[in-house]
Amino acid sequence: LQGDWSSDVCSSDLVNSPDSANIVKIKIFQDRMLILANVFDESLGHFGENVSFVYQSLDDGITWQEIVSGFAMQDITYHNNRIHIGRINGIATIDLETDNIFFSPIVESKLNDEMEEIEVSPDGTIAVSCHEGVFISENDGDTWTEIGTDIHKDDDWIEAIEFNGSEIFALETSRVYRIDLITNAVETHKGFVGYEELDRKSTRLNSSHLVIS
Repeated sequence: LQGDWSSDVCSSDLVNSPDSANIVKIKIFQDRMLILANVFDESLGHFGENVSFVYQSLDDGITWQEIVSGFAMQDITYHNNRIHIGRINGIATIDLETDNIFFSPIVESKLNDEMEEIEVSPDGTIAVSCHEGVFISENDGDTWTEIGTDIHKDDDWIEAIEFNGSEIFALETSRVYRIDLITNAVETHKGFVGYEELDRKSTRLNSSHLVIS
C-alpha cells in the first residue's frame, strides 16, 4: 500500500490469516467479507501490545487476504471499492483500485480520540461516532462533516450509530439521539430497554430498543 501513513504505522508478519487472531469485528457486504482482528505482540512496549489486522475474503470466507496491519483499529466498513477504518484521531481510507491509503483527521480530544463505530448507509453515506459526536462523509471518505451539533457537549461520547432512512440513531451512555440528516435537527431520548444486556460492539442498535421519555 502507498499513501499518507502516520508514524506509528508499520507492516507486520505476525499472522497472515485470521485463524490465530482475536477477531473483533466481522462485516459482510454483497461481494466480500471483512474481519478486524487483534494479535498480541509481546515485543511492543514494556508489556506487549495488540496489533490490529484487516482481512478480506472474496469467496465467502474460504480464503483470506491480509489488507493492512500495524496500528490500532476500532471498526471497519466498505463502500465503492474503498475500505474505511476507524482509528485514533480519525479515519484511514484504503482505495482498493489504486492501493493508496489516506488519513482523514476527525477529532483530537483530551478525553478519548478513538473512533467508536463506522457505518455506511444504502445510499453510500458513511458515518462515524466518537467522543466529539457524529461525523458523515458523502464522498467516499474524501471529506467529513459533523452532524447533530445540538448534542450537548457533556453527553457526546457516541458509542454506537445506526442509519434509519434519512435519520441516524446515535447511542450515548444514557441517551439515544435521533439525528435528521436533512435538517440536522436532534431529538434526545433518555433511557431505553435492555441496555445492560446489550453488547454495544456486536448488537445492532434499532428503534425497538427505544423508550421515549
